[in-house]
Amino acid sequence: MHVELDGHRLDQQHTSVAAALAAGVDAAEAKGRIIIEAKADGVRLTDEVLSAPPDAPSQIDVLSLTSAEPRTLASVTLYDAADAAQSIRELQAVASARLQSHGFDEEVLKAVQESLETWQALRDVVVQVAQVLQIDLATLELEGTEAGEPARRSAALVGKLGDLKQSLAAEDWSAVADSLGYDLEAEAGDWAAMLRSMATTIGGGEREES
Repeated sequence: MHVELDGHRLDQQHTSVAAALAAGVDAAEAKGRIIIEAKADGVRLTDEVLSAPPDAPSQIDVLSLTSAEPRTLASVTLYDAADAAQSIRELQAVASARLQSHGFDEEVLKAVQESLETWQALRDVVVQVAQVLQIDLATLELEGTEAGEPARRSAALVGKLGDLKQSLAAEDWSAVADSLGYDLEAEAGDWAAMLRSMATTIGGGEREES
């Protein structure tokens, strides 16, 4: 099996996906880059295969790998996350208003579920970026804030999401509306600003508009 990294073929051939992928990862790391996509004869490998690549002999001819500079990738990911935080802020405001005017219904439930899923994704992004770049969130300094702002925000968010879940379980719709329309609405705005600040700090500049 041949291995191509960013269009350039590596010298050695390999018999298994595991060995070929390992060779590609090593070559990318030697350049200070990380693998972001892998294709086997033009077909994109799934996350399941990438997390546990088979080490048995394979009939694949070419494993094509695409890499990226980790700080640039992290910056783009954080900007996208900031956009998601802004979107969830608007969704929560609409859900809160509907809950107060129409009561709890399927539309509100769908919005709450989307809110919880998005918040989990945002927290995951921050943790994953920190892991990839080996950043200590407890000491990370962002412009205009004290060191450790991401860690504090993450801890505070856990408490507010816990309050929302408790209110849902108790069917306290007034408290649910307050969580969505006030507590988490403000939190979404703060997270959007924090994520953009992280993206700028890590990427070394403002977002490039397409």
